[in-house]
Amino acid sequence: AGLAHDLLLRVGDEFGQHSVGLVFMDHRGTKFHEDLDRLQEKVLLAPMGRVIADNVLKPGAPVFCWNTNNNLAFETTNWAVGEFVQYYVEDWMLVVDFVMPGGHTPPAPPALLRLAWDSDKWRRRSEEDSVRISEWAAFSRHAR
Repeated sequence: AGLAHDLLLRVGDEFGQHSVGLVFMDHRGTKFHEDLDRLQEKVLLAPMGRVIADNVLKPGAPVFCWNTNNNLAFETTNWAVGEFVQYYVEDWMLVVDFVMPGGHTPPAPPALLRLAWDSDKWRRRSEEDSVRISEWAAFSRHAR
């Protein structure tokens, strides 16, 4: 367990290519797509390897969502769920299966990149306990 950025090289060194069958992402969502890119660059994902990502809507992982839903290398299922403790605030989890190497992702639209920036801003505010539940709910509706 740990941050993918810190572990990927070690996993590759110790277990080799195609050694990762399951990844669970539950940290800074706006970095999920970078972690997925590293997994692919290092050829660590096993055929039909699965990535499960939490907090894709709140605080958000818009580029990851775009990349996994717009690339034939992945079969992605998007789940709408209630946020932990705040069940009436919508969040998303993505279950992403790696079906083939390669694939091409079209560039994310500028509005989506702006949403990623906004997501990080909201996440930073939440770390300072300065976001009310009603504000999170409003941001989730906006991000949808």
